Amino acid sequence: MQTLSMLESLLGERYGVSAASLLMVRQGSVRYAELGGTESFSPGASPITVQTRFNIGSVTKPVTGALLIKLVESGKVALHDQVQKYIPEFLHPGISLLHLLTHTGGYSGDFQLAWPSQGARDKYMKTIYAIDQLAFQPGTANQYFTFGYSILMDVIERVTGRSLEAFAREVLFGPLGMDHTTFDPGVPALLPLHQETLEPELSLAGLDITGDSGLLSTAADLGRFGQMLLDQGVWQGRSIFSEAAVSLMFREVTPGRTPVFWLKTDRDLHHTTNVDVHRCFSDLASPQAVGHNGFSGCMFFLDPAVSAVGVILTNGRRFHADGRNYARFSSRMLSM
Repeated sequence: MQTLSMLESLLGERYGVSAASLLMVRQGSVRYAELGGTESFSPGASPITVQTRFNIGSVTKPVTGALLIKLVESGKVALHDQVQKYIPEFLHPGISLLHLLTHTGGYSGDFQLAWPSQGARDKYMKTIYAIDQLAFQPGTANQYFTFGYSILMDVIERVTGRSLEAFAREVLFGPLGMDHTTFDPGVPALLPLHQETLEPELSLAGLDITGDSGLLSTAADLGRFGQMLLDQGVWQGRSIFSEAAVSLMFREVTPGRTPVFWLKTDRDLHHTTNVDVHRCFSDLASPQAVGHNGFSGCMFFLDPAVSAVGVILTNGRRFHADGRNYARFSSRMLSM
C-alpha cells in the first residue's frame, strides 16, 4: 500500500486545502520543506510559489506579542502597566498589557467586529474601546479575545510613534530577512477558503492593518523567526532580542500562556487540568512546546526540548475547524 506524502495527504477537499507550505527545522537544519497546490480549487488557478504569502490568521499574535516584548526590553513599557497609561480613553483601569497578551482581561469571547476598511480603523478601535461590560474580573479566567491584540497594536503605535508595519520592519522583519512578511493588506496574498463552500473569502484588498490576525507571511520567513527564538534571540551573529526577553517569551506567566504563545501543557486557573485544550499540539511535543494556530488553517510551533521549529501554512478553514488536524501533521513533522 502506497503512503501519500505529507503534502499529498493535506491537499484536497477533505481538509478544504488547495495550497500548503510545510517546514520542519531541527537543530538549525531544515529536515523537511515542501509546498504545492494552487490558489483555489477553480480550474486554471495559479500554482503557489515559495514567495506566495499566506494569511496566517492568529499566528499573527506571537509576532505582535514579540514586538511588545521589544518595548519591554527597551524599558518603554512594562507588562503590568495598565492599558489606560497608554490609551487614556480606555475604560477599564484594571486591565494590564499582560492581561491582553494572555486573554485574561475579562472580555467576552463572543464579541464580534468586522475587519476595518482603510480609513476606518479609528472607528474600529473606538468600537472596541466602547465595550463597557466585562465578562469576568481581569486576571481570574482565560477567555479568548482576539481584539486584545489590536489594542496592543494601538499601544505599540502610540509608544513608538510609528505604524505597526514600520516598527516591525525595523526591529524584526528587516534584521531577520523576512522579506515576504508584512502587515500590509494591499500586497498579493493567498485567500483562505470558506469552510463549507471552499470558495475564496476574506479578501484583504481595501482593508486596514490589524495586530491580531492581519499578518501575511511564508513558511521560510516564520522559520527564521522561530529559529532566532530558539537561538536565544540571535540570528546570523546579530542579537535581535536579549536572552532575558526570549526567556520571558517562553515563560508561563499565567496557566497555559506565555506572553506571546499557547503552551502545550495548558492548565486552568485553578490548576485542575493539565491538557492541551486547543488540541493543536503533537503528542510527540514536549511540555515546553509553544505555538499558535490561525483561523485560516495555519500553525506555528517551537519545541525547545528538541530544538524544533514547525510551520504549517494552508488556506483551508476546514482544516482549522479541528485542532487535532494540526496535531496529526505536527507529529509526522516531528518524527522526521
